[in-house]
Amino acid sequence: MPHLDLVTHETMHINAPAQTLHKLCTKRYVTPQLLGQKEPFVVQPGTAVLKSHQLHPPRESVRVSTDPEIYADPELFNPLRFTEERQKRPKCSYLPFGESPRICIGIKFGILQTELARASVVKNFTTTESPHRNPLVMDQGL
Repeated sequence: MPHLDLVTHETMHINAPAQTLHKLCTKRYVTPQLLGQKEPFVVQPGTAVLKSHQLHPPRESVRVSTDPEIYADPELFNPLRFTEERQKRPKCSYLPFGESPRICIGIKFGILQTELARASVVKNFTTTESPHRNPLVMDQGL
């Protein structure tokens, strides 16, 4: 069962359940100046902010979830990266349910539902990998 939890977290790391995070700015925030910007961008209080989960926090236009400095071999499905290693990663480098004082209250319920469904499949069916399997490619251009 502990391995099932690791598989669930790795799956959510690769394909997050929520594709966007919706926030309302409560205080003036000046973004870090990126390469090519003449001046930093300022977000004023009251501004609605919609952040694509697929981007994770920007780091010179590299997705944090695929940044090799944060996740070794980021394209490899590796549930073991969610053992003690998880505690060493920067905050907000894993955001399947958001991050803030008002984080999703359904986290534990959502994870429990996912793990029960997966355990039910493993218990009741035999699963094998197809010899004709093609890697799943997500269209990031939507």
